[in-house]
Amino acid sequence: MKRQFFALVGPTGAGKTTLLGQLKSTLPKDTCVFLCDSNGAGQNAPHIPFTTRVTEITKAGLHETATPRSQLLLFWARLVNVIEHDVLPSLNAGKNVFMDGFGGTILANALFHARSETEREQLIELHKSMISHCVIELGVPPPKYLWLCPSPEVAYLRLKEQGKLPRSDNPQAHIAKINAAFVFYGTLPGQTVIQIDADPPKDQVFEEALLHIDPDRFLRAAA
Repeated sequence: MKRQFFALVGPTGAGKTTLLGQLKSTLPKDTCVFLCDSNGAGQNAPHIPFTTRVTEITKAGLHETATPRSQLLLFWARLVNVIEHDVLPSLNAGKNVFMDGFGGTILANALFHARSETEREQLIELHKSMISHCVIELGVPPPKYLWLCPSPEVAYLRLKEQGKLPRSDNPQAHIAKINAAFVFYGTLPGQTVIQIDADPPKDQVFEEALLHIDPDRFLRAAA
């Protein structure tokens, strides 16, 4: 069976981590690997001291003091470690990879902070070059993106209940712009983005995601 690579993407409040947990409890672990773009396979990964520090920078909001280009490069530096240490070895071992987040989220956040149309175009070209050098040239196929797309209102309420509102004067506008960036991302050459309505209850979102994943193929391979 051909190996598969899926990335769960979308704004905060979309339910990516919840969906990854549901997939992990459903799909066979001998044929599937479940990763996060911030720490890969977890605390035993060799890149953890570096990727954890980048994540700490993010949680403290320090990345927002950097230029959009710097933010893009910072998060790609973290992602490349996960690709080389976790994604590529798993794919080479014939595993199917499911990852919470990937390059589309990196670009979406950079575009949100772009200060002009010229800078926006430059960020897109930089991101495309990173996909070429840090994904394709490593032998990693671009993932199929499962874009969990919540309405700004629903995502806002979820984040408010969890005490995880993004650092923004207008969180709903921030969520809407991140969603809009994924609409654009699906137009880039070689990038496949499948939109999933993330407003319904988690089990309904899970069922729709399974339609695009076709888990029966993984179960047959494990039999």
